[in-house]
Amino acid sequence: MAKRSALLALVTVMTVVAGNVIATAQTPASMFAPALLRDVGPGSGQVVLIDLNRDGHVDLITRHLLQQRIRVFLGDGKGGLQAVANDALVLEYRPGMIAVADVNGDSFADIAVASSDRDDVDLFFGNGKGGFARAPGAPYSTSDSRESITRGVQLADTNNDQRLDIIIFNGLENTFAILLGDGRGHFSPGPRVKGERSRQTRYTFAFGDLDRNGYIDAVIGTREASGREPGRLAILWGDENGGFKERTPPLKIEPNPHFITLGDINGDRVPDIVVSHGNSTELTLLINDRGTFSPAPASPLDIGTEAYDIVIEDVNADKRPDLLVATAGSATVLLNNGQNRFVDAPGSPFEATRGAYRLAAVDIDGNGKLDLVTSSFETNRIAVLLAR
Repeated sequence: MAKRSALLALVTVMTVVAGNVIATAQTPASMFAPALLRDVGPGSGQVVLIDLNRDGHVDLITRHLLQQRIRVFLGDGKGGLQAVANDALVLEYRPGMIAVADVNGDSFADIAVASSDRDDVDLFFGNGKGGFARAPGAPYSTSDSRESITRGVQLADTNNDQRLDIIIFNGLENTFAILLGDGRGHFSPGPRVKGERSRQTRYTFAFGDLDRNGYIDAVIGTREASGREPGRLAILWGDENGGFKERTPPLKIEPNPHFITLGDINGDRVPDIVVSHGNSTELTLLINDRGTFSPAPASPLDIGTEAYDIVIEDVNADKRPDLLVATAGSATVLLNNGQNRFVDAPGSPFEATRGAYRLAAVDIDGNGKLDLVTSSFETNRIAVLLAR
């Protein structure tokens, strides 16, 4: 298999003069082919790529907030998608975020769904064929709050017992709660953390093991309603007792933090922090040095267009983490140049469809190269970008 760095090879534009071939120009080859548009129904807000039926092909799950449904499409390994017969899940509420993983140990992916209307999380067991059924005991409630805002959910092993737990968070009230899993699909109440709250403030969350001690930590971004005041990031460190502690004062960052992604951006195998900002073309990049965070040399990074969801992956197989960013009507790919700086990939930004606020990256067609899928909240069609 050719190395993925071949994607960056130069395409030579040739001119024939008097029977001789003369190289006249060189243009970088685009990393991705033109987008394949796939109809998934209106208002797709979140896209998840995973092999649901274990046929070796990547399948697609889409979340539709206003239509109150989760849709499932089985992949053919070539970029094609076929909706499952029962259209997956039609809900009685507007779904917030979704998280997908095997929580009951049967080797099939399950779906956790946060409600937009209250602090509930629903759980659906997968049957390995693209179908889902509500788990016994679901939905689970973590509070009686009915403040209306899209909630978030994440599946992670918070207490290092090798079993997935559920984290549900509320960006209006600045709270998150953990439901502890037993590995068989049953969950019981765990820690609940409530921070300071202001009616003029919105909160965004990310979770991961920042100090690599086996316990999940929380990153909480704070943005004021005006969007002009500096943003803040609070780091809460998890411990073996299920507690969370804030060791240092919040970090000041650019205004209006929106999406937060945790991942290694400098190659030291320790999670760093990347933040996009509402109404801004800049990303904040914070390097994690043993629990102390400082701006990366490239921060703030101006990508030339407003940024939303961020994925950290090595997209060109050079063993350096790159940044993949959903940019409303496109996907922007920034390659790590090995000097803690990021440059546009050939062809970036890549045209998608309107409302591309979320994205996912995985090898869809089995050629060993990462492909991209972007959501489309404002149309019926997502964009599938296959790597060349």
